[in-house]
Amino acid sequence: MEILIGVVACRLVMMDGVEGDKENEKSPMSPLLPAIAMIGIIVARTFNFLTLNDHLTRAILFIPLFTLFLMNVHRETIYKPGTGFSQLLAFKPLAYLGTISFPFYILHGPIGQLFYKKVIAMKVFGQVFTSYPMFFFAYMAITLAAAALVQQFLMPRDSWFSKLSASASGKLVSAFSSESK
Repeated sequence: MEILIGVVACRLVMMDGVEGDKENEKSPMSPLLPAIAMIGIIVARTFNFLTLNDHLTRAILFIPLFTLFLMNVHRETIYKPGTGFSQLLAFKPLAYLGTISFPFYILHGPIGQLFYKKVIAMKVFGQVFTSYPMFFFAYMAITLAAAALVQQFLMPRDSWFSKLSASASGKLVSAFSSESK
């Protein structure tokens, strides 16, 4: 379901601001407001002020705000390039976070389960870290460090991992293409 919501959100961003859209050209809304709201949701969940489950939080709060955020960044970038929020996003540390966003996305779930999934955390640590709200920041730091390491050592085209992945992909393609003949 979330993948379909993501597809719809992507389409909304892509179709936003079509030629002749004078309304958005005149005064695009600042992307700062949805960004602050998303940060507020994360902080509220961290300190148990917002007790919705993950799926409801994402589906009814976070994804619509994120879509609105992307649409407004897109508008600002097109109609007012080099100003406001798009200029802030070009800041080198934030650009680097964008660079490691894919490994972060891939790793945050498994690392989060290590600390927060009861069955796993109890076996590994003897406790679940949900009772320590401030541990969330340690979890984020661990995930950021892991994403930076993956980006540095596994993602470059000349890394051993990239070569292994390319080799495996080539073998799979040749295996399936020879079967279909």
